[in-house]
Amino acid sequence: MRAHPTKYAGVMFRSRLEARWAAFFDLMEWAWQYEPTDEAGWVPDFMLTKSNTPVEVKSLEWASIWAMARDTTHKPELAKVRESDRLSALVLGAYPFEEGAKAVIGAYLTKFDDYPPFAAALACSVGGKIDLWGESHVDFLYLASGEATFRNEKSLAPFAAINAAWREAGNRTQWRGAERALWT
Repeated sequence: MRAHPTKYAGVMFRSRLEARWAAFFDLMEWAWQYEPTDEAGWVPDFMLTKSNTPVEVKSLEWASIWAMARDTTHKPELAKVRESDRLSALVLGAYPFEEGAKAVIGAYLTKFDDYPPFAAALACSVGGKIDLWGESHVDFLYLASGEATFRNEKSLAPFAAINAAWREAGNRTQWRGAERALWT
């Protein structure tokens, strides 16, 4: 599939999917930078600045957490992310999805000995706002920055809220003709 460069928030993104994730970050009030650094041959698409989390966007469609695990482990287009010096990175696919009661945003690739090589990135409600968390296969949640929190201390965000924000992000980044985009 050919990428369509898209302008959003004054930034020209290499693809409409990257622009849509940027709009989603804005709706979630997550501060971001686009292509902020070169990580020894890998340029992350974004950096979530509050947690200093590098983000890679790929047009992968995941039906389940297990499909996500398989793709993040075996897809050759993620080799640079896996080989980078970063201890963890967030990989975002074509859209957030729902698994059970969980709003799954994407996958964390981790290199910590006590974590699995991937963990699901989940949306949680924290103080009336939606924040980004990861869930490993052990029984706790951890913030992108690595701060550990037990599962019962945070509540999962409803998928309906995440899906509504994703649809709005699509509205903000849809093609509006050659003359100019509405959200530039």
